[in-house]
Amino acid sequence: MPPPYPKSAVEHYPFLWVVLAVLFLLPACRPESDALKLAYAGSPDTWPPAVLGPGVDPNAELEPLVRDSLKVAKNRAELGKKLFFDPRLSASNQISCASCHDPDLAWGDGRRQSFGHNRQRGQRNAPSLLNVALWDHFFWDGRAASLEEQVLGPLQDQNEMNEDLSGLEAELNAIPEYQQALQEAYGVSKISQEDITTALADFERGIYSRKSRVDRFIEGDKDALEIAEIRGLHLFRTKARCLNCH
Repeated sequence: MPPPYPKSAVEHYPFLWVVLAVLFLLPACRPESDALKLAYAGSPDTWPPAVLGPGVDPNAELEPLVRDSLKVAKNRAELGKKLFFDPRLSASNQISCASCHDPDLAWGDGRRQSFGHNRQRGQRNAPSLLNVALWDHFFWDGRAASLEEQVLGPLQDQNEMNEDLSGLEAELNAIPEYQQALQEAYGVSKISQEDITTALADFERGIYSRKSRVDRFIEGDKDALEIAEIRGLHLFRTKARCLNCH
């Protein structure tokens, strides 16, 4: 028995509901998207006001990463790089700073817990060193107030590099390559504990992330973000209130 009425196109092809819905919604979305693009077309001080809670800095706003502060003396940074990748900084001559801060792993170690001297397992993993020059505190618990102070921790810790600093000075001073690098960096012929820590710290201060598309957008490249990403940026700053903590 034939049906009382012929089937419509959408009954024959159910996916047409999706197509029709998209076509119906597109005109409604376009004005909102255009308005959002216009709202974020200028510099951050012209953007819609951020939604900030009590106690949050009223001037809080997204800023591109400032890399000018990361510039360090080239010769000291090059000496620090040699030291950073040299396993002779450990008592076993098998562990370098790069063993736990691997550049191929975003300057961390990719482990649940780091290993150290005699393969001893630590309590935590190694944090990344990306953008470390901008930090105020160091180690996971923030117990060090400077990079120089942080450097001394792993070097001397018996579960990490287990190094005796006076013995390390003598060992490095006997290596011609370090004698030349030290002369270029500090103008002296004998390396000291302070030279080791400042050179390592200066090398680490030069480790930073590449410029992101968000950086470029904030700096004025308005093609750096798609409209969906601009919508996410708007939510981040306003209704979602993410800027209060980030």
